[in-house]
Amino acid sequence: MAAQVHGQVSVGTKVRPDRDYVDWITQLETAPHMSMPPESADSARSKRYRLAILTAEIYSTVLIEEVRFGDAGCCARIALVRELDLEQMTAAFRMQGEIAGVRVVRALSSTSFRITMHGRTFDLDDVDRLAIRVTEVR
Repeated sequence: MAAQVHGQVSVGTKVRPDRDYVDWITQLETAPHMSMPPESADSARSKRYRLAILTAEIYSTVLIEEVRFGDAGCCARIALVRELDLEQMTAAFRMQGEIAGVRVVRALSSTSFRITMHGRTFDLDDVDRLAIRVTEVR
């Protein structure tokens, strides 16, 4: 049975220059590889997106990491980290309570993930863009 859509919004992300968050990661999910064009600006040959859930006390943060790889998967490096605007998301879907308890269900494709929050399920699509599409599914 296919998931039913119950609302869709565009939610912004912001670049997070601070990369000192590894101690707060409580969940990390990696999407499949995507090839990069040979004329890319650096030596990267492929990339993957990862969703990192951070937990500080009870509060959740969702980070989208772009990880780039060289020849034959060598030399992985985090090229970009963006933070999902969970305040915008909770307001758009009229969620009450603390921004907490976010869990990744799984990667759906190379640029989409399924998460749960406040007992509800959401698909995060187009994570390779600054504004991502968030869809509530049931």
